[in-house]
Amino acid sequence: MNDSNMKKTELIYNHVSLWDRHHAECVEVALRAKAVGSRVLFLSCKGMLLGCPVNPHRNKNLCSKCVKQTERTENILGKYGIETYSIESGHESIDLITPDSREALLDFLYDGMPIGRTVFNNVSTILGDVFVDATNEFVHDVLRNAIALFNFVKHFVEKNQVNKVSVWNGRRSCDGAVVLAAKRLGVEHSVFISGAKLMSVSEIDGTVAFQDLPHHRSKLKELYDRFEEKNDWDVVKDEASKFYSMARGSEVDVYKPYGMGVFSKSFVASPNVFGDSGKKKLAVFVGTYLEIAGVDGFDENLNVEYGNFYEAVRRICTDEEILANCKVVVRWHPNILIKVRGNELSKLRHVVEETSNNVTHLLPDDPYDSYKLLSDSDVAISVGSTMAVEAAYIKKKIIFIGNNIFDEFSFPVISKHQQLVSHLVSGLNYDLERAYKESLVYGYYRLNRYSFLIERVRYAERNKYRSTYSVDNHIFIDKKAGLYLLRLAVYRVGLTNVIKTLLGYFKSLTTRTKNITLQ
Repeated sequence: MNDSNMKKTELIYNHVSLWDRHHAECVEVALRAKAVGSRVLFLSCKGMLLGCPVNPHRNKNLCSKCVKQTERTENILGKYGIETYSIESGHESIDLITPDSREALLDFLYDGMPIGRTVFNNVSTILGDVFVDATNEFVHDVLRNAIALFNFVKHFVEKNQVNKVSVWNGRRSCDGAVVLAAKRLGVEHSVFISGAKLMSVSEIDGTVAFQDLPHHRSKLKELYDRFEEKNDWDVVKDEASKFYSMARGSEVDVYKPYGMGVFSKSFVASPNVFGDSGKKKLAVFVGTYLEIAGVDGFDENLNVEYGNFYEAVRRICTDEEILANCKVVVRWHPNILIKVRGNELSKLRHVVEETSNNVTHLLPDDPYDSYKLLSDSDVAISVGSTMAVEAAYIKKKIIFIGNNIFDEFSFPVISKHQQLVSHLVSGLNYDLERAYKESLVYGYYRLNRYSFLIERVRYAERNKYRSTYSVDNHIFIDKKAGLYLLRLAVYRVGLTNVIKTLLGYFKSLTTRTKNITLQ
């Protein structure tokens, strides 16, 4: 590596050129590194990656547009003395033994690094299925591609004596392999993603994925201790009220954290679904594995007895003691409607079919107001859902099953079923006021989680259909509402085959109609 007196060499990894905001973030990070005197290397994909977040199946049309955008950016970065490079193929592992089960994929190590977890995260997101068949050839192709990327980056970092590697996100194989290569070499590394404020970036040093659960937990604890010490809760209450109002669909004067879905906007006025059974009203809110699948620790607090969200819900809904004491209503996360497919969707359907005689299920496409359900309940269970902090915010008793950044909050976090039953039947006893304060800190954190504003890159919204990103007077993204954005959405939510089938059906129908007319 370089002598300490020599200037730093930083590698900025860019593979999201068609995601304009994320691409702009990569450019901003590169320009900031250059501004402090570093030698900056800007590494991009020009068709090598499989499973990339923008174009997972390597569609040629999208790939071509992405490469054109990358080259446009490279021309501008060159004016600032930033060196640009492309990933090179040919670094695959020839003697690779592919995993033959989901568990084997999660445990798969390459050169001592957990490449398997990043591949699991990637393919489960692409296929919408955390119970993906690991013998699927696409899974193996993504794994081979991730290892090729890992090997190339190791070679590149050593050849160029890189001191620091900065990567967007890090949870997927197509970006996680890069940060794992840096970690394997003992090189300084960081991950970054969009910040909570408009035109801002959140960056974490020394971790391999932005979804670093222990990091966010420590930040929440740090904030709580700070506000408690200074007794400065009024500021926190104000910010938290904006966050929870926004989450509930209210039009408040606050910027929605980037990437946060506000499903409550589709909710409708809803009756009390519990009825008058005389039993304790129990609401069960089910989260999704989106973004946490494969992240280290994503299944802790589940493995003891439940194993996964669906088994946890099934056990709750079939437990005779719970059913004897509680009227149970399960609220399935609206995100499941567009994200979950395959084996995972089958598991959800099986749970509903097995338990619907004794339990009311509000399915993902049901616009029933989740907040009305929470308000009407006597007690709630959150199975990996952020409704846990929503409940704490309104001082509703809550039990949490699963794993998230608020695992160590005051409300009970359990994994043993008998302990859950005991809590429900005997009653919950914990510090509601502290849990309320913790929910305030969570809301505050979500609205203020950013490291720096994007200042060197300029953004301008020309009109509803067009926006630009520029450096000084150099426009490197001129975004139009082109057809490829629709194609991108289609590929990302897995509707390609559905659309092809529908088009084929209408084509055959048209042909039959013409034949009948001719006869």
